[in-house]
Formats: sequence, C-alpha cells, structure tokens
Amino acid sequence: MFSQVNDKKILFLIFVIFGAYFFASIAFVSLSYLLGGIILGSVVNGRKVFLFLSLGLTLLVLYMNEQMVLVFNLFYPYVYAGVVWLIYKKLENVSKGDIFLLSTIIVSIFFVFYMAILEIKMGLITKTVNEAFLEVDNISEKVLKSYMDEKALLDYQEFSKSLIKRFYPFLALLQFVIFGVINLYMVLKLFPNMPERLAEPFSSINISFFGVWIVNLGIILYILFGEVGLGLIGMNLALYFLSFYFFQGVATTNTFFSAFGIPVFVSLFFYFFFLTNHIMWFLISLIGVLDVKFNIKKRLKEA
Repeated sequence: MFSQVNDKKILFLIFVIFGAYFFASIAFVSLSYLLGGIILGSVVNGRKVFLFLSLGLTLLVLYMNEQMVLVFNLFYPYVYAGVVWLIYKKLENVSKGDIFLLSTIIVSIFFVFYMAILEIKMGLITKTVNEAFLEVDNISEKVLKSYMDEKALLDYQEFSKSLIKRFYPFLALLQFVIFGVINLYMVLKLFPNMPERLAEPFSSINISFFGVWIVNLGIILYILFGEVGLGLIGMNLALYFLSFYFFQGVATTNTFFSAFGIPVFVSLFFYFFFLTNHIMWFLISLIGVLDVKFNIKKRLKEA
C-alpha cells in the first residue's frame, strides 16, 4: 500500500501535521495548509489512500473539538486540491502559472464568503482584528517600551493598528498566495510522476497579464476615493494581485542569479534583505510584471 517513492515521507508529514494538534492547536492550524499539496498529489496520481487518511484524521479533530469548524484552515487543503484539480482537468490550455493564479483567487473567494457568514453570525472578523490589536499592544509593550518614550510607543501602536484595520483583507488573503506557492512546490517533491503541466518547475512559471490590469484598477480607485470605501478596497485588491507577480519576480531573480553564477550566500543575503524591506517587495513584484510582458527569464536562460 505504501511502497511507492516518498510514501514514507508523505505519511510522516501527515502524522506530524495532525500530531501537532495534541501539542498546540495553533501549530496544527498553521501546518494544516501543507495538506493541500499532499491531497492534490494523491488525487492526481491516483494515490487516494492519503486523501482518505487525511480526511479521516480531519474528521477526528472535528469530533474532538467542534470549535475547529470555525477554522477555514482545516478545510483549505480540500478546497484547494479540488479547485486545482478542476482547473487542470477542465482548462487544458492553462499553464501552471495561471493554475496558481486562478486557484488562489477561487480559494480566496471561498474564504471571503466563509468569513462574511461568520462575521454576520458571530462577529468573527471583528474579534480577529481586536485580538490583533491586543497582540500589537502586548508585543510593543514587551519589546519596545525600553527604547521609546510613552508618546512614541502610543504613536507606534496606533500606526500599527491603523495598518491592520486598513489592510486586513490583503493580509488575510496573502496567506493563500503563499501556501499556493508552497503546495505547488511540495507536490513536485513528494509526487515525482505529476503530469507535465503540474510538473513545470516553479522557476519557469508565467502568470497572465490580466492581473496587472486589476492592480491598475485598484490604484485608480485608491487615487479617486482615498483611504475610505472603494479606495481601500482598491488598494487591498492592488496589493493582493501584486503579490502574485512578486513570486514571478522571485523566479526571475533566481534565474538571473543562476545565469550569471552568483554565489549562493549572495543570493541568500538578497532574499533576506527583500523579505525585511517593503521597497524591495515592490521592486521584486515589478520585476515579475516586466517578466510577464517581456519574458525576461527566457532571455536570461538564452544569454
């Protein structure tokens, strides 16, 4: 039953994810996203034993703790795998980059409706934002109090809270972009016999240009309406779609490093720098947009 390549690794990963529940539920919630790649690979490769095993353990968690039904993360792997599978089967000409784009958008829409229902029923979004505000206060009190006077600390707290309040939709949806990347990468490592379109290296992905138009629309809305109503919706939309091109930019940057033989430690320093600098985040995203338009990766590989 578990004789194929990587079966033991997959089993180990499944039990680590569900085992985390018994030590810290927050660790389980964070790790459960990784089941998306496992379930997708098991369905595509006909290894449905991993799907049924994951489903059985998920039902066990729900039986042990009914409150987990409020956590979208628990259902994400099944929604994600189902959406990717349907796109792959129904849209035969869609590349891996666009499978990544479309599946993430659809999963995000599911999440928005799910959270909207829970907000109406029990105010879950409001509670989540308020908890984030408390975390800002607690962490800043512990870490920054000795470095700032009271006024500076209060200003920092208010500024941080205003960012969370304004950009909560983007921050909430960004997780699906990140885990979409991780799961598409994982599925290649754990399931070596994936079909050609899904087996395309992530360093070669190309995302459709239509997302750039939504970025432009979002920016226009922000300019016209400012930091209220449609303006805030526009800016969150712009940031959300820009995050897709960030990962295309990372792939392009990686191709540049490989093409010119730049040492690994220089590459690692660069990636560490852009992860801690929002200006670099925008720069990498811009590189991704330019790659969509001018196919920079192909030119670098041919250089």
